[in-house]
Amino acid sequence: MILRAVLAALLAFGALVPCAAWAQAFSCQADTTPALDFGRPGANPTATVDTAATPTLRVTCTGWYNATIKVCVGINAGSVDGALAPRRLGNGGARLSYQIYGDAARTQVVGPMAGSGSAGPLEASVTLNQNPLLVFGSGTVEIPLYGRVFPDQSGLAAGTYQSNLTVQVDSVAGNGTCRGTHNPEDTLTMNARAVLPGSCSIVADDLNFGTRASLASAVDASTTLTVTCTSGTAYAVRLDGGRAGNIAARRMYLNGSGPQAIAYDLYTHAARTQPWGDGSVGAVVEGVGAGTGLGTPQVLTVYGRVPAQATPVSGTYRDVVTATVEY
Repeated sequence: MILRAVLAALLAFGALVPCAAWAQAFSCQADTTPALDFGRPGANPTATVDTAATPTLRVTCTGWYNATIKVCVGINAGSVDGALAPRRLGNGGARLSYQIYGDAARTQVVGPMAGSGSAGPLEASVTLNQNPLLVFGSGTVEIPLYGRVFPDQSGLAAGTYQSNLTVQVDSVAGNGTCRGTHNPEDTLTMNARAVLPGSCSIVADDLNFGTRASLASAVDASTTLTVTCTSGTAYAVRLDGGRAGNIAARRMYLNGSGPQAIAYDLYTHAARTQPWGDGSVGAVVEGVGAGTGLGTPQVLTVYGRVPAQATPVSGTYRDVVTATVEY
């Protein structure tokens, strides 16, 4: 009789655990908070920039041993504009377009848990391993995320672009789907960011004083430098001393090498009172990039003067001055 009573109790215990209750006896939690860092893609990205490192969301689930659980990961549009296609990083009013994918080929857009179409939650399965001392088990799954900044984005101010995204972790038992009904498990915040440095380019036109029979009187001429900088980037343009290596005593040499030479100078204004130099000698010209595109090209005029002097032997006199834009 005692033996039969024990058997009956064991059978009754088994009857108390129906399949539905067994299926829901688990929980999941994110162990890591990933960050999507694009580093420094370069100013006004013209080419695709992918995340250098692959951030990974690590989720651990516990429950009845040998159970298979499907982990669902949804990511919202982020804190900038609420846009999903594409997502955006913000720097003040400037926007940098990017996207988050669930595959290395970057074809599967990760959307919110209630997403539809091609942008929906990620799915990953985990089987709970048995703890030898308990009827419960645990399992961990690592879910990689892949980011991409899109090409041909111009007119962007230098600075840090970022967005905070809400990552939702849900679960569903067995053969369920993340597109259906699932159990809320965990919520965390993920930061996405990129730093765009300032950049500038400079193009110089030649300065031609023309043909002169005499240098008994001063000869004036002008030319231009075109500076293009990232919007909002401060810059300074410096001119060196040319082949003479002396800003205070520039020289054009016969056939570019001399020894015969013609003295001349370069100025920042039409009045030709302020020599244009490198800052240690003479002034520099400063400005700030602005506008759209790669920043509005800004044309700076260089004013040249050959002062009255003795007329040297006839020929072509040249100098090479290096214009440098610092930013």
